[in-house]
Amino acid sequence: MATIKKKLFKLSPMRISLLVGFCAIITHFCIEAAVFHSGPLSQLGFIHEIELKFLDMKFQQRASSVTPEELPPPKVVIVAEDENSIEKYGLLPWSRSVMAKLVDGISAAGAKAIAFDIVFSEPDRNSAYQTIRNFEEEYRKIGLENPETSIATLATGLTEAEKETAELLKTYSELQKQSLNYAKKLKKQDDSDENGAKEFEKLSKSLQKSLAKMKSTKQKLAGLSEHGGLLEQKLSAYEEELAREVANVSPDVAFAKSIKAANNLILGYFYFRDQSEMVGVSKEEQARDIARIESAFVKHIYDLNIMEMGGQEIVATKELADQAAIKKLKLSPICEAIGMQAPLDLFAEATPYKGHFNHAPDFDGPLRRTALLTRFNDNLLPSLSLMAAALYENSTIYPLADDYDNTVLSAIYLGNMDKTVPIDATGRTMVNYYTDPQKYFPTVSARDVIEGTIDPNIIKDKIVFVGATAIGTMDQRVTPFSSFTPGVYVNAMISQNIVDGRYLLRPLGWPIFEYIFMILFAILLGFLLKKVPVYSGFGIAIGFIALLFTADLFFIFDNGYWAHLIMPMIQCLLTYVAITIYRYLTEEREKKQIRNAFQFYLSRSVVDEVLKDTSKLRLNGERKELTVLFSDIRGFTTISEGLSPEGLANLLNEYLTPMTDLVFKYDGTLDKYMGDAI
Repeated sequence: MATIKKKLFKLSPMRISLLVGFCAIITHFCIEAAVFHSGPLSQLGFIHEIELKFLDMKFQQRASSVTPEELPPPKVVIVAEDENSIEKYGLLPWSRSVMAKLVDGISAAGAKAIAFDIVFSEPDRNSAYQTIRNFEEEYRKIGLENPETSIATLATGLTEAEKETAELLKTYSELQKQSLNYAKKLKKQDDSDENGAKEFEKLSKSLQKSLAKMKSTKQKLAGLSEHGGLLEQKLSAYEEELAREVANVSPDVAFAKSIKAANNLILGYFYFRDQSEMVGVSKEEQARDIARIESAFVKHIYDLNIMEMGGQEIVATKELADQAAIKKLKLSPICEAIGMQAPLDLFAEATPYKGHFNHAPDFDGPLRRTALLTRFNDNLLPSLSLMAAALYENSTIYPLADDYDNTVLSAIYLGNMDKTVPIDATGRTMVNYYTDPQKYFPTVSARDVIEGTIDPNIIKDKIVFVGATAIGTMDQRVTPFSSFTPGVYVNAMISQNIVDGRYLLRPLGWPIFEYIFMILFAILLGFLLKKVPVYSGFGIAIGFIALLFTADLFFIFDNGYWAHLIMPMIQCLLTYVAITIYRYLTEEREKKQIRNAFQFYLSRSVVDEVLKDTSKLRLNGERKELTVLFSDIRGFTTISEGLSPEGLANLLNEYLTPMTDLVFKYDGTLDKYMGDAI
């Protein structure tokens, strides 16, 4: 115990504060740099989880304090497949004829971009249409969809039948000769051999029947061959009629026509990240799905100064270089897709714009960041939100390599917008929730759009996201505001961030500033906490935490930066606790002894003054000008002779108590009592 005390006395509040600060910095670095893949010091640990919850708190605090006038005007409108629409058009998915009317209504209202947070990967389920489609499928299964092939097959069959007939005739001829020889032998042996005659007669009749059947078959085949030309004509006519009927009844064809007419519609799709998600999907199906969205692939990476493609130069703020200087990107950090579920060919051919709506939430549940670009082989797949913003601004998507490391991504340049979208090396960006997206974005019912009962100005010149919002549609996301936010609102918020150019950033060198701050913070805490009492120190610690939160919320977070403040706050509390324990084991125990020794002779203020600087307690004396009071009760001896011991004690108390209080009031020092004198 004595050894521990000696070591404690070698420490000081400042050293303790710096030690706690360096431990906090090391912890912060391990989490930020992902040194560990699991455990409390990893990005899956409880410390980082607290940081994420703290970020949610900042979003919620901003949402509760900001007014609609302080926010950018929404440039995105949600057309919702809501309960009102389901009541009219039935459960999802709706008939494509309904979707065609919806697209026509949105286009007529003047939307600049239409994005479907839905994948149309299956044919329409309309019963009448399915009946005709099933008939068409059966028609194709029996090989009648190609009359020329069918007639050629028939001709081949006739030729084979003729060969078989010739073989049968030859066999019959041989059998007939054998039968005649057999009959002659029977007559020579015994004309009365009835069994032999009967056997011959039976064989002869059987052969005659076979021959008759073969002749009949040959005649029929010959007749069928003669009418082959007529059959070919009828099959061709029927094929054309069937195609017309399918097109007339098909809601898919109507929807595809509306998509093509809109000329600004983005189809959504999703991709697979793991082989287990693709159970039952054949290679042929995957090849077909890849071909359907190939028109949306981004096939090149660009340097910040390189914006020339196809001989057409894109105006940029910096000097441009030629296309030959495009640098190769190392795509390994980017999230990789191994397959996808794409829209049908009919729809994919109607528009060149496609975007994925995959989202990967953080490990604790909420969706705070999203991949704007995803890797597929040597191509990049833009997200639905990115495509919507680019189409809204009529811009081309240019992924940029980092200035210092051209093997990783750093941003996305949108040409006509003349701005960059910040992303990290994995292709992701933070979602900057201005407020609760369900309260921020205007939402109209799909039913009202189809029936034409909405004000077109709500949609005019806006990005329109179409998605399901009805309860039970399964497209629900966890956000800082709710555990049941329809995913279409998250996509809308990302597009709004891009169009506004308002992001939540955490620059690459940001942690360095946090480390410097934590060192300075440790010095400040060490200086202040050694100067104040324990209870005041606790107030200072809590005050600093409140000050950090307020400064971050209104000066850092509100300007679009995400500072990690959980470790500085933990550092503050741990520093207070460590210094408090140190003071209890050293300084506070010493002061307690001094207080006990002087509290009956000195006023509280004088004792506190001594405790602030115990060096004043020295034996060599000090020269000062002082006031000395000596006071007693006149005639105390005579008075005391007439009082009982109890009465005398009460009298002294009544006199000495207020006199002592008066001395202490003016920071006097009580030297001693002498009977009735003070």
